[in-house]
Amino acid sequence: MADFITELRDRRILPAVGVYVASTWVLIEILDRLVDRYLLSPYLTDIVFWGLYSLIPAVMLVAWTHGRPGKDKATRIEKVGVPINLIATLGLLVTVFGSKDFNLAATQITLNNELGQQETFYIPSETFRRRMAVFSGKMNPVTRNWTGCSTASRNCWCRIYNRILLSWQIHHGTILATDFIHVCGKPVSMMA
Repeated sequence: MADFITELRDRRILPAVGVYVASTWVLIEILDRLVDRYLLSPYLTDIVFWGLYSLIPAVMLVAWTHGRPGKDKATRIEKVGVPINLIATLGLLVTVFGSKDFNLAATQITLNNELGQQETFYIPSETFRRRMAVFSGKMNPVTRNWTGCSTASRNCWCRIYNRILLSWQIHHGTILATDFIHVCGKPVSMMA
């Protein structure tokens, strides 16, 4: 066992894998920001995540072969193992993501309002549209039925609801599409 750990250290496997994992993580973080900013398909981040991290065995094989100082020739294990890892990764990605929709999450349109000013709107793609049912009232914990809000509790409920909805939208970063709903007696339409 001690010889194997020494061999791993001599061949610099752990630094190679560490650099690969760290650079993959940075790439995924940048891609995630781009997906959020340009409303690309959220599956794009997932496919890159699973694709790059499933290639770690190939990185380990290359590091094992070429990790020692000096020039090394490619071995048979590397010549066979890396293509097998690539084929397995492609098979995994096609199996998991083959039926997913990779279109844009939303389409941007610009319209002129009644004052002649241009306004920009985002129309969410049907695939990525999230819907949320909102009820005005409170739930009876025993019967689990909704009852109407009293005047005294309405302000409290509305403050809690607005906080929950806002935090949900901020944390998930998705387009929240609802029709006009009544919150605290006022019609509201929420669209990111």
